[in-house]
Parts: sequence; C-alpha cells; structure tokens
Amino acid sequence: MFSIIQAAGWPIWPLIACSILALALVIERFLSLKTAKVAPPRLLDEALAVSRTSVPTPDVVTQLEKNSALGEVLASGFRALNSDPRCTEVDLRATMENTGRAVAHRLERYLSALATIASAAPLLGLHRAAPQADIVQVQASSGTTGSPAYVGLTRADRESWAEMTARGLYAGGIRPGDTVLHGFSMSKGFVGGVPIYQGIERIGAVDIPIGADGGVDRLLIAARDARPRCIVGTPNFLLYLAQVAPELIGMKAADIGVQRLVVGGEPGGGIPAIREGLQEGDRVVVAAQFLLDSEANLGAGLDRLGDGSPAPAPAPSAQPDPHAGH
Repeated sequence: MFSIIQAAGWPIWPLIACSILALALVIERFLSLKTAKVAPPRLLDEALAVSRTSVPTPDVVTQLEKNSALGEVLASGFRALNSDPRCTEVDLRATMENTGRAVAHRLERYLSALATIASAAPLLGLHRAAPQADIVQVQASSGTTGSPAYVGLTRADRESWAEMTARGLYAGGIRPGDTVLHGFSMSKGFVGGVPIYQGIERIGAVDIPIGADGGVDRLLIAARDARPRCIVGTPNFLLYLAQVAPELIGMKAADIGVQRLVVGGEPGGGIPAIREGLQEGDRVVVAAQFLLDSEANLGAGLDRLGDGSPAPAPAPSAQPDPHAGH
C-alpha cells in the first residue's frame, strides 16, 4: 500500500486527508442520525399517553426534550402550554415549527462539508491508474444508484476499448459500410455513447448519433429517413420504439427495413419474451437476423437467431470482408 502511495506522488496526500475527514464525518452522521436519536418508534404514542389527561410537568418535558430530535419538537409544544395554558393552536403550531426548523438544521450538519470535500477531491481519485497527462478520455458509470464512478482512459486504453467493442459489434452482425442508428444514451459519459460510436467507426460503419437523449420521435424520424441497416440500444427502449412507431411516423417498425439489432445495458436481450417481442408480431422492431446480448457469455450469447450457428467474430482491425454474413 505504501508503495502505491509513493508512486502516486504528492497529489495523493490531499486525497488521503480528504478521505479520512470524509470518513470521520460519515461515521459521526451515522451515529447521530440513528432512529433512536431522531424519532424513536414509540415516542409519539408515549407523549400522547402522558398528555391525555393534563399537560406534562416541566420535569417530564425536560426529559422528553433530551430523548431525541422528535422529543425536542414535542417538548417545545408542551413547554409553550405550560407557560401559557391559553395558548392558541396557531401559536402552538408556530412554536413547534420554529423548533422543528432548528432541529432539522442541526440534523443536516456537516452535509455541506461532505459536499465540499467531494468536489475538492480529484475527478478520478484512486481510479486513475496512469499519469494525468496521459489521460485522453473519461467515461462514467450510469450513476443510477448514486454518484457516477469515473474512469480515465489513456490513448492505448481507448484503442483497446474501441477494438473490443468493434469485435462485439461485428459479432452481432454490423459490417463495414453499414448505417447504424445509435439508440443508446449519448450523454453523461455513458459507455453506450462515445465508446459504442468509436467501435462502430472502427468497423468502418456509419453511426447516426441521435441517441436516446434525442427523443423517441427524432430517433424514429431518423430511422424512417435514413433506413439504417442496424440499430443499437437497450432492449426495452427498442421495444417501446416499435410500439409507438405507427403513431409517430405512420409506419410499422418492421417496415423500416432494419436487419440487425445489438442490445445491452440492461437485462432483456437474453429473456425469451423480450427476444420474441423484438422479432414477432406488430411489435417487431426489425427483421432481425442477429441479436447480441451483453449479458450472455460468448458461447451462449453470440448466436445467429435463425439457425443457432455461431456468429463470426474476426478482428475489425483486420478489415474483414464487408460482404461476409450478408
């Protein structure tokens, strides 16, 4: 571990300091925001029970105030009634709301500090495995369940990534000279965006980079006008495109003439019902001959839908025969 720190150089020390401080704040917040200290499950019932016949005594109110954050809010109401038994409902509500705002502010303590620490830390953090000067591209996870994780690519990384992506797309049926409609998101650094574009370009095909961000109507209009041979995207999104195609462009998706689908980014491509929906009936997206499922392994996933024989996967950089597999 120490050798890694030494190799990273002086920029690693501020990062380590920020990490230690952030960890300390997270632990403090974890201990301070436990349910028992914020809103014990039975506290409200107990407070109603002791106040059913009369207003609790000052000693009971003080004990309630020290119990938890919720207890502090309830105690402020009881204390107002003890001070002025003729206190109106409006005044009582205002007193408790003021106390509640103060308690909420205290519960949010250090959150802004954590945000500052996060923004001060380097973008790639410990994910960076090469000198910053060698980083030429940054990609991000989708960030569906939290902040995205960023990955820096060197020029060699980018070449390797493009090569492997091109091999997978070629195995899915995309060929040099094909027109490919891009149905993955092109924004937020998502790996289905620029990396897929780079893989398609490496094959020698033409990418139409509308992306899911461009909207369903624009994607379908591009499909109608450009008549792409291939579409790449998530399976459920492509199913949705097929369902709304007659309404938005006045024709069934099957009539557009697309011959290849490459799907990934979510479960679905390997689910029989999804595959059938992408091929059969009025919901058909394409007259698909290949379907590349990113969830499946090379033995099971890269198969020709017609006869089950393996799909070819030569290196795109070897400039395969453009007529192969047509």
